[in-house]
Amino acid sequence: MNKVWSSLLRSSTAQWPSVAARSLQMRSFVRTPLCDAISQRPRDLQIGSDQHTRAVSLSRGQLRGSVRAFSSSLFPSESPEQVAAALTKMQKMAFDGDLDAKYALGLAHLNGEMGLTRDLDVAKKWLFEAAEGGNCSAQYKLGTFFLEGKGPDNNPQEAVKWLKMAAEQNEKAAMYQLGVCYEGGVGVEQDFEEAALQFAMAAKQEDLQSLMKLANAYIAGRGVPKDMNKAVDHLRKPARKGVVEAQFVLGYILINADTEFEGVKGNISEGLDSMEQAAEAEFPNAQHYLGWCYLDGHCVEQNSAKATEWFQKAALAGHGPSQLELYKLFSQGEGLEKEARRWLERAAENGVEDAKKRLEELKKEWSGKK
Repeated sequence: MNKVWSSLLRSSTAQWPSVAARSLQMRSFVRTPLCDAISQRPRDLQIGSDQHTRAVSLSRGQLRGSVRAFSSSLFPSESPEQVAAALTKMQKMAFDGDLDAKYALGLAHLNGEMGLTRDLDVAKKWLFEAAEGGNCSAQYKLGTFFLEGKGPDNNPQEAVKWLKMAAEQNEKAAMYQLGVCYEGGVGVEQDFEEAALQFAMAAKQEDLQSLMKLANAYIAGRGVPKDMNKAVDHLRKPARKGVVEAQFVLGYILINADTEFEGVKGNISEGLDSMEQAAEAEFPNAQHYLGWCYLDGHCVEQNSAKATEWFQKAALAGHGPSQLELYKLFSQGEGLEKEARRWLERAAENGVEDAKKRLEELKKEWSGKK
């Protein structure tokens, strides 16, 4: 069986695309559309129709920190006695009408902090009072609460109402989340121009997510005129802050500016640095792209060993296209049939169509040679 697979695999290499054709495939892979990379983090984030998920999840830690910060402002110690004393004082302040205390008390009930049992109804009571009194943090929290809530608490229209109130008070997180709602038509009629406007206002406050969303808009020409130079400008800050999606897209644009993006000043050195930063941070798309660059000598000296190394890193993270590339590489080596077949099967399992087709072809050919 190994001999059959060996002959089949070696004979199949002539069927793989030329360098020029592979270059076209890579551009298609990266730009389908290019801005998709801004919205996806394969390691720990999947954003589908519920585009609000990311902002909500990112805000939870910040919101819980608000309770601790408010408590610490009352009593710096975190001993059980001091926490209890801080809670008593917070409750008194809330009953006396202090909006920040109402907001912090609502969060404490929502998250079950400061010795309180989690109580959704009580949490909503305090958050509503704080929000209706004009506390923009409470307004934002209610907005995200109604976006992620279940049953009657899942109310996108109510969410948008509170997010608008918070955004009007220059709350950048609310501007970002409101932009996401307009972009996806969640709780409001889809409006790409309004989405871009909200992202732009938050981006002025250096909100990294909004900078990436605005770059996305300029790449796609969605809600704003298509402008790759502005996209690059908006990507640089989050890239410098270590946002791997921004590093990947910025790297791709700068590396390929002269050939693919008319009017954009390229910088291959900066682009490769940015791409390598994303790859070193274990972003599979960047690892795959570097593997392709080294395999075909695109803007770097051709190096099959480095190509294999980057493809392996991405493949081990479950990146299907890299798994297929490893199959192609291993299929050309003597005694590597099992390894080649293993990667082909894994690529097929991950839904890579070319891998599924090739696996079926090989199975049929092997069956006919038995």
